[in-house]
Amino acid sequence: MTARNRAFPLPYRNVAEVLEARDGHASLLAVEGERLTVVDHAERVPPLAVGDRVLFERLPRGAVVLERLRGDRPAPAPIPATVDEDGCLCIEHATGLRLRVGEARLELRADGTVLLDGEVIRSTARGLNRLQGTPIELN
Repeated sequence: MTARNRAFPLPYRNVAEVLEARDGHASLLAVEGERLTVVDHAERVPPLAVGDRVLFERLPRGAVVLERLRGDRPAPAPIPATVDEDGCLCIEHATGLRLRVGEARLELRADGTVLLDGEVIRSTARGLNRLQGTPIELN
């Protein structure tokens, strides 16, 4: 072992099964016959359920869940994103695209419908601000 490894040891990670979970968070794990209390979850851990297998790191006060193992679940579909020749990010999907943040929503549908929904919708232009359609309904 080098001096660097002794100064910065790699964490020892274990695989465990979720014994108890509530609202997508594990509270109790089983590892090699031992029950271990969960004290935290890494930011990107998806919702967990009883029976899920997870990677965790052991701390003096309990376990931190780092990842959920996929097991028999199919691999997640890749996000179909590309960068066009002009540098724009392009996301394409056959049925639609929906962005949600709190109470705001932007939805693009395959039939050409664009939905914009929010508590307040503001449109600002330094030049021409055009609404075009037949008909245009106000209120």
